[in-house]
Amino acid sequence: MLNGRSNPPLVAGDNLFGSNILYAASSDPHNLNGFPANPNTIVAFNSNNLPASGAPVSLTGFDTNFPTPVTYRYSLGTQYDLGHNWILSVGYQGSLSRHYTRQQNFNLVNFQDLNPQIQNYNRFTNDTNGSYNALLTELQYRFSDTFQIDGQYTFAKAEDNYSGDFHGDFDQGVFPFSRQSEFAPSDYDVRHNFKLYGVWTPRFFHGEHSWLEKIAGGWTVTGIFNAHTGFPWTPFYNVQVQGVTNSCSLVFVNSGYCTVRPAAFLGGAGSDFSNAGFEPNSSNFRNASLTYFAPPDLTAGGVPPSPGVARNSFRGPRYSSIDATLGKAFGLPRMRVLGENARIDLRANFYNLFNQLNLTPLANQNIGTIVVNPTTGTQTVTSPNGTFGVATNALGGRIIEAQIRFSF
Repeated sequence: MLNGRSNPPLVAGDNLFGSNILYAASSDPHNLNGFPANPNTIVAFNSNNLPASGAPVSLTGFDTNFPTPVTYRYSLGTQYDLGHNWILSVGYQGSLSRHYTRQQNFNLVNFQDLNPQIQNYNRFTNDTNGSYNALLTELQYRFSDTFQIDGQYTFAKAEDNYSGDFHGDFDQGVFPFSRQSEFAPSDYDVRHNFKLYGVWTPRFFHGEHSWLEKIAGGWTVTGIFNAHTGFPWTPFYNVQVQGVTNSCSLVFVNSGYCTVRPAAFLGGAGSDFSNAGFEPNSSNFRNASLTYFAPPDLTAGGVPPSPGVARNSFRGPRYSSIDATLGKAFGLPRMRVLGENARIDLRANFYNLFNQLNLTPLANQNIGTIVVNPTTGTQTVTSPNGTFGVATNALGGRIIEAQIRFSF
């Protein structure tokens, strides 16, 4: 509830000039509270408990009865020994999140009854939901005491109304007039995820404490291969309303709301989810961004029509990389102080071992700008995005990390 700490009368802001400034000495030079109050800073309130004068205020409100946020988690798993050191695991994991908090620009929803004394009214309510469902599979094989391999595949789906904490409804692509229209794959939804890793600890000489094994042995080699499908993203238009000081004025003047999703996807885009599909001049969006979508009709004013393109309905570049470690333990001779298990461990970690290019996930993509003229009741679509559907950055390349440790 700290978000309401700036509500009047808890906080009041004044701009005082000239005769409105009170110059007076303290009644007690040893008391900081001895200065007289300035009557020009006293705020009078009307019958609606709002300041009776001054500029419109911003308020934060809370529902009287907040449902308790709750998450239900459930899982089911089984293992089967296939024989010859093969073990198969199959499981299901899911969760349901209900009554999570969101921040709503209530002026947009209640725009027909706006109070001119309230510039902005943010409301906190618990009506955001989420869900997660996943099929989990794992296949393990132990070749010997010194080598094992493990493969995991997950087929999952994460959905929600919004993938963040305490959000405002004029975020890009959000349609604040229908929460159900925003229920879609989460920003972090990964449909297919695969991991394969192995560990090799060769033993060259018998006897764990033999001096030959301490010198030549002690090697550890591990590797892990990660690959998953891309994260989702949403196309949107920026909207400018002509004839007003603040052109971000959809629904009503100075609303701060000026982002909408398309009315329809017209097709024509490619389906290459590799890095090549999201580099400049890729095959996914070769034409101008405006040719792939139909804009919504905003000439009627008021609440925009429901979007025809769902939130997070497009996918970004997939990801894959190989990480590895190489370790060597040097056993030290048995000494009275250190004992027989003293050793020095050297280790090198290789992240993205083969320096593979992985593009950053795409943020929500701006298609272009819709310019609305309320006087003529017309709109035009301009400013196509020349980098639409293109990843402008890449994740980190190869990183090598060295470690040394002494243990006894």
